[in-house]
Amino acid sequence: MITDATAANRYTGNGSTTVFAYSERITVKTDLEVLVNLVVKTVDTDYTVSGVDNPSGGNVTFGTAPANGFSVVILRKQPFEQASNYVANEDFPAERIEKDLDKLAMIAQQLREMMGRALKFSKQSTLTDKDVPDLTASKYLRVNGAGTDWELVSSVDIGGTLTVPAFTAGSVVFASASSTVAQDNANLFWDDSNNRLGIGTATPSTTVHVVGTATITGAVSVGSGSTVGADPSADLGIATKQYADVGRLLAFLNGG
Repeated sequence: MITDATAANRYTGNGSTTVFAYSERITVKTDLEVLVNLVVKTVDTDYTVSGVDNPSGGNVTFGTAPANGFSVVILRKQPFEQASNYVANEDFPAERIEKDLDKLAMIAQQLREMMGRALKFSKQSTLTDKDVPDLTASKYLRVNGAGTDWELVSSVDIGGTLTVPAFTAGSVVFASASSTVAQDNANLFWDDSNNRLGIGTATPSTTVHVVGTATITGAVSVGSGSTVGADPSADLGIATKQYADVGRLLAFLNGG
């Protein structure tokens, strides 16, 4: 007899627990698949199994406790086979028939658990027989324009507003040294209300507000066409080329 069971048990390791229960019946110890942090473990090497043929299941006992925070998954792995051989005119093999029917029930529970992790349409959906395209390098899977099937595309257009909640308002995002999208709100800031850019400050008071020492290479256009070249002392009639506070220079160029 096989009672209804999930065919899967999931836990989280704490670094000290070594015994984890499984709730489904198995007929041999190899009918379980045990994973720790997505890595398949080996019976009698990494763990032992008790409770074989017990209708209520048993325990998986690890030699070394799974680390704190590691996932521990115990799945039924009933072979998809029928090894019994029934001989014509033999006595009714009631026990063997029950075991074979039990295996069918175990396989059904195993398939149900697998289907429960699969992507599928809702019960009220009218869509059927929709195959996912084969994996293709550098392609994206999306629903087609008619909303009737899947398709692979080379690029994805965002037809609305892209909201990235992890970033602080005003941050100018950039690619970090580790090739991730990053922010440095205190040193690179955009004041969207006043259209001001802050470099070295998160409170820009002018169109471009720089706090700290900066280097300008090349000419700077001022007003309606006046140009400040590499030698601002000659172009502006001032005595020094050194500007410890670039904010004052930019304010001067803007007539401030």
